[in-house]
Amino acid sequence: MTTAKYVANFFIELANDDEYGDGMTNMRLNKLLYFAQGHYFARTGTPLFNDDFEAWEYGPVVSSIYQQFKNYGRKPIADIDADYSNETFNSDELEVLLDVAMKYGKYSTSELVNMTHRNDSPWAECSKSASQVITKKQIKDYFSNQSLPTFDDMLSALDIPLCEKRSTDGFILLPQNMS
Repeated sequence: MTTAKYVANFFIELANDDEYGDGMTNMRLNKLLYFAQGHYFARTGTPLFNDDFEAWEYGPVVSSIYQQFKNYGRKPIADIDADYSNETFNSDELEVLLDVAMKYGKYSTSELVNMTHRNDSPWAECSKSASQVITKKQIKDYFSNQSLPTFDDMLSALDIPLCEKRSTDGFILLPQNMS
């Protein structure tokens, strides 16, 4: 199991490496953490990280992550932790993180907020009650009915035989005639 801090650094690094991206804001980061936690639950039945989400006005938030980056305000987060390395993720964690980035990275932050505010969402359940903590059970139950296409599924949908399988280290193996 990883930590919310490492997952946050992953998404920040990914956004900062994208020359056409707008960067990663605190609000956007917390939405991606939520989707990563939910989809990891759906695939594995276990949490990606132990940190709890709270139901804030603009959606689910990991308070410690918000606090760490609040000095950026609405501006993109420029830096990741010096001790961060994406090599700490196991293959299941890395696959879900990449799949979440591919699926949700195309949406604006306001669209992500709208997705977390759906009437049947854990955020909506908590905002109607006195509880501010969104439980792991609520997240697990909600996402268990949602599928997240894998990277390989997305490639298959393009009807282009780009890869045959993933190696144990997560790299895509090309067919013999394409190498």
